[in-house]
Amino acid sequence: MFYQLSRNKHTRPLQPLSPFARFAICRLFPLPFIALGVCFIYFQTTAYYRAHQSKSWSKTIGEVHNEQGKYRRTVAYQYTVNGTEYSSDHVIFGELGDRNHSREWNIVNELANGTKVDVYYMPQNPEVSTLFTGVREGGWFNFIFGLSFLFSGIIVLIAMPSLLKRIAEQDGGGNAHKLPSHPSTAPPKARATP
Repeated sequence: MFYQLSRNKHTRPLQPLSPFARFAICRLFPLPFIALGVCFIYFQTTAYYRAHQSKSWSKTIGEVHNEQGKYRRTVAYQYTVNGTEYSSDHVIFGELGDRNHSREWNIVNELANGTKVDVYYMPQNPEVSTLFTGVREGGWFNFIFGLSFLFSGIIVLIAMPSLLKRIAEQDGGGNAHKLPSHPSTAPPKARATP
């Protein structure tokens, strides 16, 4: 007697996940998204805070010292505060990744070495400085980008266990074996002989 699966005979039932696999999918997989989102949000929040502070920072005169590297050009400037010389490459708050797309970076990049520029520095920590006060245009994109990663990770962290449980239940319910209907076991009728 053969049993017949309720699903297609070529379809193999899903194997149950091991405890480690469930833990990796439900708990470890969302963590990079959450961590990346937190980093973007922290960076942009700090940038907005420093940008707001920079409007009241002290100002001094600095000199541009750009350098052409092997693969890219480096923007830098030097300035002196209370007899101490500092060097920085910070142009404006809100820069992240490839700064060549920054309008402010391009402005400084086109200046000749030795050009005098206004440098705004934090009075309590002169090493922190900027050439442009305020925040870079489009910097809000980093904040939105961070929120999207953070919420995506949280949603996966909350919803994935329930989703895997539903899949397992549906697969378990569909794998039930069904017996085919048996033909009648009544004895055959005798044929009349001519």
